[in-house]
Amino acid sequence: MKDIFLDKKNNKGNIKLNTWLLPILGVLFFILYLMSGFKGWLIFFVGFTCLGLISLSWVIALRRNLHVERKLHLAWAKVGDSVQEELKLMNEGWFPATWVEISDSSEALSASINFVSDIGARSLRTRYFSHQCKQRGLYTLGPTCLRTGDPFGVFTLTVENRSTETILVTPPLVHLERLNNVPAGLGGDRQPKRLALEKMISDGGVREYHPGDSLRRVHWSASAHMDKLVVRRLEASTSGDWWIYLDLDEFVQRGEGLASTLELAIIAAASFAIQRLNRNSKVGLAFSGPGFFRLQPSSGSAHRWRILKALAMAKSGDTPLRNLLRMHSTSQNASMIIVTPSTNPEWIGAVSGISQRGIYSFLINPNEFDNRYDQRELISSLAAAGIPFQQIPRSVLEKAYQPSAQEKFIPGKDTYTGIRYLQRERSSWMRM
Repeated sequence: MKDIFLDKKNNKGNIKLNTWLLPILGVLFFILYLMSGFKGWLIFFVGFTCLGLISLSWVIALRRNLHVERKLHLAWAKVGDSVQEELKLMNEGWFPATWVEISDSSEALSASINFVSDIGARSLRTRYFSHQCKQRGLYTLGPTCLRTGDPFGVFTLTVENRSTETILVTPPLVHLERLNNVPAGLGGDRQPKRLALEKMISDGGVREYHPGDSLRRVHWSASAHMDKLVVRRLEASTSGDWWIYLDLDEFVQRGEGLASTLELAIIAAASFAIQRLNRNSKVGLAFSGPGFFRLQPSSGSAHRWRILKALAMAKSGDTPLRNLLRMHSTSQNASMIIVTPSTNPEWIGAVSGISQRGIYSFLINPNEFDNRYDQRELISSLAAAGIPFQQIPRSVLEKAYQPSAQEKFIPGKDTYTGIRYLQRERSSWMRM
């Protein structure tokens, strides 16, 4: 998050005359004085004129010396966090402000800022606000409007800063054993180690012995059975890479808002990705919302941030899962995780050419959001195809939005100190 300041030299604002009665009376008293020569009219004229000039000078001084500074020490947060904001109202001049109204028309995380205060000459007032992060997404802070005026109510000063800043709220993360109980046959569970090349290959059958083949690859029992030398055919085993395919087709989504299959699918995908990244696996992500998104498998805190950012901003689209799977082919050495609330088994054909041990499905149960739909046909087709799966119940969604049940997500030190928490001297995002 970068700092945004409004230059004091350009801080002109808008000065509005609240009523035309004052200048009209002043002109009227001056005309009466010229016509009659009565000094009483002159006194009234001078009084009203001085009142107008004093009021105008007052608001001009406030325009130059009254400032608002907002500090937000978080560049991003996750659902359930409470984001603290510090607001400072400063008056550097010798004219006090008897009333100051500060309003915020931003997409606030909870309630928008809207309060009235006063401030004396050469003084500072500080207020703190707490924004509750209730839903994932990208939120805009700002613009902010400051209104004040002279104590006589003649003029009103309005200063509006159209500058905005954003804060990203990532999905809640839940620690569930069911997300870890992926069958051991999946290559993604195999963690590569140095100097262990032989563990990265597996038997792919046998073939006839050729001169130059290592004797260690000879399959002796098969050679005795076939009465000739045969060796093991070695194939590369699936690596520790994981591809997560997230079904965001709006046609298959059930429920609304936070109580929807869309939110549950995103939470399951985020939780699985972070748990695998915590195990030093490489994780890739692909989904199709309003646009196509593809993130190659990688690891590290920066990649973790990219995944959470993508899922925080993910929205439903009109691309079926089968089209997504056909568009984005995975490496043969990577395991595929499919997260979907679909009830139609037609997408299974898009992965028919992939080794069964490299596919796993997380099925979001739509029946708990709309009892008109169930996944019995899809489950039968998955069982027939030999693709393992698990159903994720709605209770996972309810657990995710309970602060006590959320997983405490602590990224690496470089991300924690360098991205999420800003340095104090660079934490201001708006100054008026």
